[in-house]
Amino acid sequence: MDSVLQALANEDRRRVVRELRRNPGQKHGELLEPLGLPSSNKGQLTKLLGPLEDAGIIRRTDKRYYAVDGEALGLLLSAAADVNVAAQRILAHRAQAAVGDAERLAEELKAESSG
Repeated sequence: MDSVLQALANEDRRRVVRELRRNPGQKHGELLEPLGLPSSNKGQLTKLLGPLEDAGIIRRTDKRYYAVDGEALGLLLSAAADVNVAAQRILAHRAQAAVGDAERLAEELKAESSG
């Protein structure tokens, strides 16, 4: 599961998955244009595809790429989005708590220096 979440953590890789869900069976070079990548960026596309293949999110058959099981992948993407939202809430809560801690520390230091 970690490899799946790590692969989907990158917006460009999510764009690859979306494109392959809309238009399955594209070759490497055919993916460049819909992803807005110039043909000189074939290496960048290869770097995007690698983690997706390793995680089992896409597969390559006869030099063509496919997103695996669209329904399951859709559920997985929804779950990943929910995890992302939950993580953002936790981080925001921690940041808010840190601001409160900093305010209290500032007040303590102010009281000590005036005392």
